Amino acid sequence: MKLRYIKEYLHVDKERTKYVYRFLFLFGLILILTTFTENVFAQGFGINSTNSLPDSSAMLDVSATNKGMLVPRMSTAQRVAITKPANGLLVFDLTEEQFYFYNSNTTSWNAIAGSGGVASGPVGAIQFSDSSGGFSSDSNFVWDKTNSNLGIGISTPNNRFHLNTTTPSEGIISGRAFVGNWSATAWASFSHSNFNTNTGYAIVQASDGRLFLNSPNLLCFRTQNNAVNRITIFGDGNVVIGSNTNTGSKFQVGNPGDGSVAIANAWTIFSDVRLKKNIKTYDSTLNKLLSVRGVTYNFKDPNVTCADTCGTQNNDTSLQIGVIAQELELVYPEFVDTDDDGYKSVDYSRLSIPAIVAIKELYAIIEELKSRIEVLESQ
Repeated sequence: MKLRYIKEYLHVDKERTKYVYRFLFLFGLILILTTFTENVFAQGFGINSTNSLPDSSAMLDVSATNKGMLVPRMSTAQRVAITKPANGLLVFDLTEEQFYFYNSNTTSWNAIAGSGGVASGPVGAIQFSDSSGGFSSDSNFVWDKTNSNLGIGISTPNNRFHLNTTTPSEGIISGRAFVGNWSATAWASFSHSNFNTNTGYAIVQASDGRLFLNSPNLLCFRTQNNAVNRITIFGDGNVVIGSNTNTGSKFQVGNPGDGSVAIANAWTIFSDVRLKKNIKTYDSTLNKLLSVRGVTYNFKDPNVTCADTCGTQNNDTSLQIGVIAQELELVYPEFVDTDDDGYKSVDYSRLSIPAIVAIKELYAIIEELKSRIEVLESQ
C-alpha cells in the first residue's frame, strides 16, 4: 500500500523526482571524493590490481608482476632540446639506449645506465661520482665489453688492462711495486714504489730490446736466498763476485782466505805502446828482489780477524806461497794496494817484470864471469 502511494506521489510530481535524484547523486559523489582525496593525500597514490594501499614512503606506488612502467622516450637531440628541465627529470634516450636524469646543480644530463647495464657517460665510458656530488665520465676511461678490455688514458684499449701514458714516472703502483714509464718515449721501467723516478728504476727496457738494470745504491745477484751476494755491483762501479764487501777494487773475486779461484783461458793487460808515455827502461832491480822475502803461510780464520771485510766463508786451510804485502811495499810500493779498510793486496803479475830484469842482470854477470874464466884458463 505504501509503495503505491509513493509511486503515485512521484508520478504526480516529476519535477520533485528530478531534484531527489540529483541530490542523491551529488551526495554520493561528494562522499566518494572526500574518501578518495583523504587516501591520496594521506597515503600517496597506488596503482595495482590487488587494491593494496600505497607504501607510506611513496607518493606513487606502482606494482605489477607482468607489466612495467614507461618513462618518456626520445632521441638525444630531443632530450637536450628540453627547455629548463627540472632537477631529477628522467627520460630514456633512444639514440644512446640508456636512461638519463637531469642534475640542476651541474646543469647537465647524467646517464644512469648504458646498454647492457654498464655505467657510462659517452658510449663505453665509465662514470663515477665527482667531488661536487654529481657524476662525471671520461672517454679515456672505458670498458670494451666486446673484447673485455679496460682502458685508462685511452679510448680503444687493446689488452685486458691498458694504461696509456707518456708522462715520465707515471704508471701503476701495486703494493710496493711500480710499473710504468721511465721517459716520455720508448722506455718502460719496473721499480720499488719509493724509486719511481728516472734515476731510481730497477729494470728498464727500450723499444729496441736493450735491457738495463739499476740501483740507487748497489746491484746484487743472489740464488736461493743465500746470505752472500753471488755478484755485487756497487755504486762506484766496482764489481765483486762471492762477497758482500766493496774493498775499493774495480774487480774482486772472493774474500781473503776463502779459497776462491778464478780461472780463465787467458787474462791480458793493455800494453800497446800507443797507450803509453814517459817510457823508461826498468833496470837495477836485482838488489831489490834480493831483499824481498818469499814465504809460505796459511790464512787465519776470517770470522775472527776481519769478519766485516772477509765475509763468513769457510776458511781455506791449504798451504799458501807468496810474499808479505807490508814487506814488499817497502821495496815496490807500486805493487801493493790498500783497500778502504786498510787491508793490503799484492799484484803478483807485476813482479814478473823485475824478475825479467833481474834475470838479465844475472845473465850479464854470468857472461862477465865466463869471460874472466876463459882468460884465466888461457894463461
